Amino acid sequence: MIVKRITNQKKSTNKSTRIKGLIEYILGISNKQSNQVKCDYTGARGFFTTHWSSQAAEMLALSLESARSKDPISHFILSWQRGEIPRNEQIDDAVGTFLKVLGLEIHQTIYAVHRDTHNRHLHIVLNRVHPLSMKPIEINGGFDVEAAHQAIAWIEHEQGWRSEKRSRYFVDVTGMLCISSAKTRGIDQPGSSQREMEIRTGEKSAQRTALEVSSTIFWQAKSWRELHQKLADVGISYEKVGGGAVLYVGGVGV
Repeated sequence: MIVKRITNQKKSTNKSTRIKGLIEYILGISNKQSNQVKCDYTGARGFFTTHWSSQAAEMLALSLESARSKDPISHFILSWQRGEIPRNEQIDDAVGTFLKVLGLEIHQTIYAVHRDTHNRHLHIVLNRVHPLSMKPIEINGGFDVEAAHQAIAWIEHEQGWRSEKRSRYFVDVTGMLCISSAKTRGIDQPGSSQREMEIRTGEKSAQRTALEVSSTIFWQAKSWRELHQKLADVGISYEKVGGGAVLYVGGVGV
């Protein structure tokens, strides 16, 4: 399975327009999308009403309770591999698992399955504002995509779906969530020049050290502070450079 978080490209859009537009799109009732989107199945959780327009009003009302949060609505897409066709009850269970891992079990959620591509995919629109505290929840300390990857590992395990070759997580035979190794993600080898240097000198390159040591730290860290501390503990520093970043291993930039 693949999971993506769809970012809001129109930051200036008000909450009412964003919520209504998202829900209309995933349900296939948008004037612009009605002839393209083929919606197979829909569901909703955390609402008092049953019609989508009333649920949109409920979601807007709750989101307005959090005045400081300009956009408390999150949009995720879960996609199955080609040929995999989940049953409706499996869709409901997948949504339940996804919300549980993200810590949003009682939050307002609307979801729909589309079949307008070769892969069945599930759109999930959720309101991060807690229905009791009226405060927005920061998913996994801000690392929401990481939590989403953990969620699909559990869904694959529970329902028997195939995982992607470079999936970040998997659930082992003992039922433990595990981080995929660098090798399974296809990033276990440094570049050709670094490998040649290793052969000549017999020493491990800085790039190999960064791949082997830092990869697990990156997947496990829950915050930037924790990331920097754990990297420092193994002699690696992380510095922003331009639009990216560089890892320094023993003073050598990677």
